[in-house]
Amino acid sequence: MTQIITPDTVVEKETMFSSIIDNYKKTEEDSHILWKKVDQTKPTDFIQYVDKLTKSETIIELTQKSFERFSVAKGDKIIDLGCGAGKDLMALGAMTGETGEVVGVDLSQEMVNVASARVASQTHIRVIQGSADATPFPDNYFDRARCERLLQHVPKPSDFINEMTRVTKSGGKIAVTDPDWESSRVSGPESAEFAAITKAIFFDCKFNAHPSIGVNLKHYFKQNPSLSNIAIIPAMFTLNSLADANDILCLFSRADLACKQSLITADQLSTFKSEMIQRDQDGTFLFTLTIFTCIADVCKQ
Repeated sequence: MTQIITPDTVVEKETMFSSIIDNYKKTEEDSHILWKKVDQTKPTDFIQYVDKLTKSETIIELTQKSFERFSVAKGDKIIDLGCGAGKDLMALGAMTGETGEVVGVDLSQEMVNVASARVASQTHIRVIQGSADATPFPDNYFDRARCERLLQHVPKPSDFINEMTRVTKSGGKIAVTDPDWESSRVSGPESAEFAAITKAIFFDCKFNAHPSIGVNLKHYFKQNPSLSNIAIIPAMFTLNSLADANDILCLFSRADLACKQSLITADQLSTFKSEMIQRDQDGTFLFTLTIFTCIADVCKQ
């Protein structure tokens, strides 16, 4: 049965997103700190959101491509930074086999608890609570290091890339996946008014520290002299349903935030939502966003 979207039906879906970003003050420090607040907001809702995003075809395809380039071997040691509810830990554990080791790290204790429960049957996989820029591991401990949808939220992405490089052996690899939120586009009227509204929502409105981090990953990797053979794997979210755009990429919540940040008026917000609802009902709705994976070899002198 097709879900009919009206302004009232999206209120419940926005609650999770809004509960996390309401305290965001447009500073890099606040963007990092707010993820510590997941445990105090609605952790169950957020975990459900992460799980839904994980099941999207784009994320599945991009993860598979990055795993292919990651070249994991039996017996390898892998660290997954910002592992969340542990979506990739079991897959990584299958690649390393029981002779290897997989460690997930997340800032949220609630996420660590959920991820730990999900991998409890695998003795070579463990999850710890901590910050991904200061892990408790010695230099050159891991063969592979990765993070996904993490660096957009952190104060200094270079610190996290440097930490990944520090704990990875020479000859190993690191991989980072993050979106370019500013690449967001929706189908709509080809008018200056609508273009101004979408620019405010997708480009001017800020809800994390580095909304364009995805397209700039290569730049950050280049800053570390121990990284070479840097490669980029792009993928595009293509959503044909307003319900999916709200559930997976928080479209209406981002529009609401733009209004709260006084980037658009209440009338413009209403115009935008009405247009999206009409396009969805007409079968002409389209939302796109580009996400990137950057992979590099670790070559230490």
